[in-house]
Amino acid sequence: NSVIEFDRDGNMVGELVPSGSSGMIYPTGMVLTENNSLLVSSTLSNQILEFHVETGAFIGVFADDPWLVSTPLNLLITYDDRLLVALENGTVSSFNLETGDSNGVFVSDADNDDLTEPRGMAQLVNGDIIIASMGSNKVLQFDGTTGAYIGRFNNAGTDEALTMDEPWGVRV
Repeated sequence: NSVIEFDRDGNMVGELVPSGSSGMIYPTGMVLTENNSLLVSSTLSNQILEFHVETGAFIGVFADDPWLVSTPLNLLITYDDRLLVALENGTVSSFNLETGDSNGVFVSDADNDDLTEPRGMAQLVNGDIIIASMGSNKVLQFDGTTGAYIGRFNNAGTDEALTMDEPWGVRV
């Protein structure tokens, strides 16, 4: 329930955000913003919390809408300054990074090829979003503007033999 800081050589500096700070419970994802704040998904309090990246001081609750931040698992900042929040229910919410205002649901639970327990997210060069679907053993691709399902990103494995088991992270 804390954020631990390490230097570039892998040496532990200490707790940047102490355990349980500002209601942070079971942090599962974090992103660094351009204005030196650290956004952290607090899974069990259903919030996105904001901290100063150098001091760990609590800035405030970035988002806590019960419909759009229900068990947040991971975060992604897009090229056009949106914060995407992957939720345990298989959806992804979108927020304006500068204002914190909700843009609504980005990926809905309809027509998403069984996006289940979404974890890692990354943005491709063309703007599309790929998401590791841990529960369905897939990496799925969505339109970066609309969130519409495009298709399965990884095209390997069969019904009998998986080449991927519970993917967690993706990077481009």
